[in-house]
Amino acid sequence: ENVPVGLRINSYLASFIPRSVLFLLTHDVATNACSSMQTRSPDPKFAKLIAHSLSSGSGEIGMLGLNPHTNRPLNMGVTVQITPSSVRNADGMLSVDVVGKNQFEVEGEPWMDDTDSFYIADVEMVADGSNEVEDGPEQIVQASTLSAAVPRLMESWMEWMIQSGVTGRSGIEAVMKKLGPMPDNVGDRAIWIASLLNPVPAYETTVCLEIRPALLACKTDLERINLTVIALQSSIDHISGKRRLF
Repeated sequence: ENVPVGLRINSYLASFIPRSVLFLLTHDVATNACSSMQTRSPDPKFAKLIAHSLSSGSGEIGMLGLNPHTNRPLNMGVTVQITPSSVRNADGMLSVDVVGKNQFEVEGEPWMDDTDSFYIADVEMVADGSNEVEDGPEQIVQASTLSAAVPRLMESWMEWMIQSGVTGRSGIEAVMKKLGPMPDNVGDRAIWIASLLNPVPAYETTVCLEIRPALLACKTDLERINLTVIALQSSIDHISGKRRLF
């Protein structure tokens, strides 16, 4: 399948669009199929990307992230659906509500479209679970150890969220009520953490780098929990002022 690859909005995201299915990458990314999210930007290229997806008739966009170490796009992403009713423009800030659908993998190098607004790339849809790799016994132990550290980190994170004024206890409770209880399963717990850290519209300020695109590229539960534990600790350091992320 042939895909236009969309604009880059920050150091962690880039967009991809197919000719039959539009693929976009922005500040937010759905964690998996059926996940909902909001992405927004004042960038005119973002507006062109959305307009292209709607005019193409499909309204389907694919979302990818960038590798934080190499600053190169990740090769795994997820498609999301855009409709005219999901697009809003207020004071020059375009926002879009989307729902995740299917995973895909980018093949080859992307190229720029004729308007210099986004890239195009070839993609292949990925069957559910086909990119999964099972953890071995040693990896399972490591993943369980990391997962066991999450409750303590969560307690510290919530305290700093309130103490720093990012949100009140009621705000955190509202987000956690929407997410539901923290799962016991390691992989599900990792996704739960990512959803807690990256709900951009729910907080007054960004509290963590966008990790959901990278989470999509993870193939094992150890990779997922390792990524989210690091992100959780970095968010604590950022909120507390120990080490700012941006």
